[in-house]
This record gives sequence, structure tokens and C-alpha cells, in this order.
Amino acid sequence: MFVIPQSYSAEAIQQNYEVIDAVTLNGASCLILWDGKALRAAVVEADATDKDGEMRKRVLAVLELECVARTHTMMRVLSFVAEPDGVQSGAGFVEPGCLATALYESLTAKKRLTLVEF
Repeated sequence: MFVIPQSYSAEAIQQNYEVIDAVTLNGASCLILWDGKALRAAVVEADATDKDGEMRKRVLAVLELECVARTHTMMRVLSFVAEPDGVQSGAGFVEPGCLATALYESLTAKKRLTLVEF
């Protein structure tokens, strides 16, 4: 199982992810990231904070997927990782259900993916 990192550096985001959406969740500005190679999506805080001299974006949730069709548009959810009681973001409290919904809506609308459960 994938272990959720606490934060991503700007360099890691630029090298590994595509920013597919910007959303506001309970007052918190967030980015939805997509890694098409690893089939992983994440919600991170849009604003970076200084962590030991490096600007980093806090990870709020990560969704891991796998292909179930040759078209690479139908995906099965392998795991969804977020704090079970929600997270306190810079502007407010964000619950796991809100994070999961944001990921689902962005992946289906922006990447045209179909998420299925088996």
C-alpha cells in the first residue's frame, strides 16, 4: 500500500504530476494533481509553506488507481488515503468525503476517467 507523504516539493510536483484542477474546499485553496504513469491522484494545499528551507505543498489525500480496460479510461480504485477525521487546512477543516468527491469530480471531468469498483 502507498504511504501518503506529508508534503510535496514544487520540484516533485513539476516532475511527477499534472495539475488538473484548482478547487476550494471549505475555504482551503487546493490543487488536484494527476500522475498518469503511476495512476495516482492527490489533493494538495495550493499555498506552499517553508519546511526546513524548502517550499512544500501539504498533501491532504492520495488516490491510487489501476487500469481495468485497454482504453486506459476505466480505472479501479486501489486505495484512498486521507486523515480519517479530516485535516485542518490553512483556511478551514476538510473532511475525507470532501477530498474524495473533489478527486472523483476532477478525474471524471478533466481526465475523462471512469472510476469503477470491483
